[in-house]
Amino acid sequence: MRRKLLQLCSFASSAAAIGMIAPAVDAQQHDDGPVIVGERTDTLKAFTLERLNVGLDFFYQYRRNHIDRGDTGSRTDTEQIAREIMTLSSRAFIGHENLVDLSFNARLGFEDRFLKSPVSTADGHDSELLALFDISALILGDGPAPMTVWARRDQTRLSREFGSSIDSMTTEAGVSVRTFHDIAPTTFRYVHREQEQNDLADLVDSLRVQDTFSIQSVWTPTDRQRLTVDYSLDFVDENQASGIDDAFRRHDATIVHTIEFGTDHHDSLRSTLRVFDQSGDFRNRTLRLSEVLRLRHSESLDSRWDLLVEDRSIGGQDQRQARGFVTLRHNLFDSLVTTLVAGGGHVDIPDANFTSEEYFGNIDLQYTKKVPYGRLNASLAGQFERIENSERGSTLDFLATVHTFNDPFPIVINQRQIIASSIVIRDSAGVQAFSSGVDFTVMTFPDRVEIRRQVGGSIADGQTVLIDFQLRAEPGNTTESVGVSFSLRYGIEEGALRGLALYLIYREIDQAIDARRNAVITPNDVRNLRYGAEYSIGHFILLAEKETQDSDISPFELTRFTARYDYRLGRRSWLSVDASHEEIDYTDTENRVELDRVTGEWGRRLGSGFDARVRLIYRNEKDELSGSTKGFEQELEFRWQHRQTSMFISLRNSFLEGDNVDSDAQTLAIGLTRDF
Repeated sequence: MRRKLLQLCSFASSAAAIGMIAPAVDAQQHDDGPVIVGERTDTLKAFTLERLNVGLDFFYQYRRNHIDRGDTGSRTDTEQIAREIMTLSSRAFIGHENLVDLSFNARLGFEDRFLKSPVSTADGHDSELLALFDISALILGDGPAPMTVWARRDQTRLSREFGSSIDSMTTEAGVSVRTFHDIAPTTFRYVHREQEQNDLADLVDSLRVQDTFSIQSVWTPTDRQRLTVDYSLDFVDENQASGIDDAFRRHDATIVHTIEFGTDHHDSLRSTLRVFDQSGDFRNRTLRLSEVLRLRHSESLDSRWDLLVEDRSIGGQDQRQARGFVTLRHNLFDSLVTTLVAGGGHVDIPDANFTSEEYFGNIDLQYTKKVPYGRLNASLAGQFERIENSERGSTLDFLATVHTFNDPFPIVINQRQIIASSIVIRDSAGVQAFSSGVDFTVMTFPDRVEIRRQVGGSIADGQTVLIDFQLRAEPGNTTESVGVSFSLRYGIEEGALRGLALYLIYREIDQAIDARRNAVITPNDVRNLRYGAEYSIGHFILLAEKETQDSDISPFELTRFTARYDYRLGRRSWLSVDASHEEIDYTDTENRVELDRVTGEWGRRLGSGFDARVRLIYRNEKDELSGSTKGFEQELEFRWQHRQTSMFISLRNSFLEGDNVDSDAQTLAIGLTRDF
């Protein structure tokens, strides 16, 4: 390792010397005339080096990960990585700064990796040349069609709460051309991208290779019209440890036309056409046309008219739908806003010989009033919905339904006849697929499924995901739902209780189902009441609330207490703490869940260029049905910088104890950088 570091230092010194000699050589070439400092010249030069920065970087990382899943056994993996890297960054011009403007940032060196694992194929020592870079060139920057060419490779570490971190290596190369500036600014782009992710236990290994060609164009024929065209063609090959191995092609084109009319351009019509075609295991073809008309009838009344027509083919199953609705909004002074919505929709699935008709309407009143010591907000809403479903003779596919995980609640899909084995969960970008049993679990009920994320897995609390699933055949039925809701909030803005807000929200839905063939389909009547108080005083925000849901599907009672403290302790220190306690009783499954969470972070400037940061995360969940888990994570980081030298030390330790899994992970990282 020492010999490698000496070689890098020698190369760095030579490179720096070249950077110093280059200006002198350039000056000697102009001995036929005076040298004028600061004068800009348009003379073409073969190569001009504006700057050259050289640095040395040393990085060491130790990781240990232990996991015990009970009946499947336990494993312990340890890894040590040592890198000796030389960093080079520069900016140069070829010919002229407006001909080729070149930026270069590279990290070149050696990486030694020592891995001890019960998997014999991974155990051992590897040494390789490490090359991370970010190179870009702007060609003809002032020309009619400036071109940008780039290549970059970057390595990052993604932290997961109560789990081992994930190493992510991304390599990308592409070219972009922007032209037709005065008529219709248009960008043509081609990108080749490879992303590889893996953790220490090889549980989330994935490789995704993607080639993308795209066009974006904007045309503004008049000051009241705008046409946008966006098209991309993707070739994707992905392989994941979860078992997904798919290669597909994807076309995605969107055309949007907007026109404004009327007095002061207050009225507008927005037309959107989208064509989407994806092959592979998750086949999806979509043709969608939507129209949105906005009209302002007076200072107090406006309306919106929406129309959607869609033709889809999901997994080879054709689906067609049409949906339209109108929204009227009336403002009475500044205190009362009335919103009325009415519309309907039609769904046709020929392969399943299934049709569905929907009719809906709702009215909403929002009232705001200045009252003694504060402000009163009130709302009252009513809704009606009727859905007529014909008999469904075969399975029905649903793709990319949007849901969000919010602990301690599971994601509940209120659909009967869901095929649990068909559930596939991906991230919001549709790139990463999560593993059942590792990242999430599924519980099935006659009228729904509940999906819970696994703590320590790859899904974070609050993360939005896309869920695919299938429904079995079902007899025809008609569902009518009538609902009403109201809310009150009184916020105190004056006096001794300034910062206190009291609120109440009530929602009621009555549902009636008329099923053919005497099928037993449970209607879902809901009575939901939530009330509480929020108090903001100084640097504290406190909340206490109670929620009760009396429902035929997943009734519960919730009690929640939260506290947040956020304070800057002078110019050199800050502290942030979040704490919460939640209790949920699910009456239908006789299950009780208690969740305590505390997150704290403290940072301080200890001296000139010397910073410290501490982060703690505690989580304790008691679930009588799914099992209990307790986790504690600690992270300590020091950063020091003096002139051209910087250093950091980071320590992270986490453990998770539960009825289904026990794991712990430790990471130590040390970095030293010296710039010349």
